[in-house]
Amino acid sequence: MLSAATTTLYRTFSEAEPVWRAFEAWGVLTPYQRFDWVETWYRHVGAREGLTPLIVVARADCGLPALIWPLMVQYRRPLRVAIWPGGKFANYKMGLYNPECLADIDRATLTRLLGHLGHAGGVDAIELTNQPEAWQGYANPLAQLPKQVSPSFAYSLTLEPCFDNLYPRLRGTATRKKLRRSERLIARDFGSCGFHRVRSPADIDRVLGAFAAQKSERMREKQIRNVYDDDDVMRFMRDLAVRGIGETEPHIDMFWLSAGDRVAATWIGTSGGGRTCGIMSSFELGDIARHHPGEVLLRYLIEDRCREGFAEFDLGVGEADYKTHWCPNTDTLFDTFLPLSVSGWARTTYASGCARLKRSVKQSDILSTLSGRFR
Repeated sequence: MLSAATTTLYRTFSEAEPVWRAFEAWGVLTPYQRFDWVETWYRHVGAREGLTPLIVVARADCGLPALIWPLMVQYRRPLRVAIWPGGKFANYKMGLYNPECLADIDRATLTRLLGHLGHAGGVDAIELTNQPEAWQGYANPLAQLPKQVSPSFAYSLTLEPCFDNLYPRLRGTATRKKLRRSERLIARDFGSCGFHRVRSPADIDRVLGAFAAQKSERMREKQIRNVYDDDDVMRFMRDLAVRGIGETEPHIDMFWLSAGDRVAATWIGTSGGGRTCGIMSSFELGDIARHHPGEVLLRYLIEDRCREGFAEFDLGVGEADYKTHWCPNTDTLFDTFLPLSVSGWARTTYASGCARLKRSVKQSDILSTLSGRFR
């Protein structure tokens, strides 16, 4: 039984750190909900955006934590709205759950916890987006509450120990030949073609520098605001990447494809629980783009993940042809917009409507094209 009496609200990371870190060893969570990932993101990005931590820890009768919700409170005057941490850089967002207690976390329990969050936490509404229906084979408890489908899908792949068996099922004969030819042409035109994983701070700086330049050029070409053109975001990525050098499942992992002495393409992600999740990627435009360096890098990366024994791989949220080609599994995500006070009704009604409109645009070829032209 979970009740207000067994629920603690922590307002700083230092208070929640001991129970959170211990929970990671056996709880159900995505790589984006690990303490170091969230705390580092908050220190570099979230705090600057005016967010404040509100970390919910509910304990079972036995005294062990049943769940941890690492919430952030956003002030949208005069309202206090609780959201998941990570912003655009966390593709999958959810709480941390004790697998032994999941059967006891029913809708009535969730309603009591949310009531406590509103009363004791002073929260007017929750806006919890991009939540997976299930993770590691366990159903997400929040899916029991009123919800709606998120604007975009996520795309994932079940890996196998032998990449050579998996690869033909992902890409046809013609595509595999094209990518082999692309590798040969890159090596011919630029001197060499190689796959690399960061091994030093110098490697990290090189990958981040190339990513920033390539993404900036790409965003200018598409006339889209570059959310990655932010020194704090780069510091967040670098901080975690440096700490993760040499780890099997680092909080931030980086790979790149070299073309001679150039960084032709980059891939940045996170790993945990046997799954590697993509966060952001880039490729060089100009003369090398015709050789598809981003696709070549993905082929090498997925082969590497198979060889390293990972069970799952994903390319995150958002529609793109290359995602469906490499990651045939479609992960439906859901959003939860719920008021916790009378004044929160208007806010959640508005936010829910905006999300539905966004989904209508994204899932319609015609509307998506028109939106791109208007932008």
